[in-house]
Amino acid sequence: MIAVSKAYIGLGTNLGDRIQNLSDARKQLQAIPACLACRCSSFYLSSPVGYQDQKNFINSAIEMEFSGTVTVLFRAMQMIEKNLGRVRDPDNRNAPRLIDLDLLAFGELEMNTQSLTVPHPRLAQRLFVLRPLLELNPEIALPGFGKLNELTAVGHKSGLFTGQVVHRLGGQLSS
Repeated sequence: MIAVSKAYIGLGTNLGDRIQNLSDARKQLQAIPACLACRCSSFYLSSPVGYQDQKNFINSAIEMEFSGTVTVLFRAMQMIEKNLGRVRDPDNRNAPRLIDLDLLAFGELEMNTQSLTVPHPRLAQRLFVLRPLLELNPEIALPGFGKLNELTAVGHKSGLFTGQVVHRLGGQLSS
């Protein structure tokens, strides 16, 4: 019997019809055969981080009950990105993109390989990741990070999020 893990996935886009890009990605994520249940955060308009000379992003997060391995989920996410037209810029990981799917956490798993690090190493530095995650689960704690609401408060006080503008676009959590 395969264990069921709670996975968190970050979604982002800043090219084309951004709302449609995220909606398409959500539908494809929910259609993964091992996805048993799925909750989606609202959409958030956010300023770019890193490479500033680009259009604002729209971000979201998904909380998923997944009955497979982390590798199966990660490969499915990569295939969804490819299906939706993602082209990676090898010289700029912060370049504009049609869709970006990041595996933020997978149960209590901690791993660091050449192709995948879980939990995502920069999630605590990105307000556009933290806000949707905290909407899904205000008490979320992740291996290696602890409680994200406490990290967010510390980040605000320390100025870590200076220049990161994130606005909720509204709507309710959807399944």
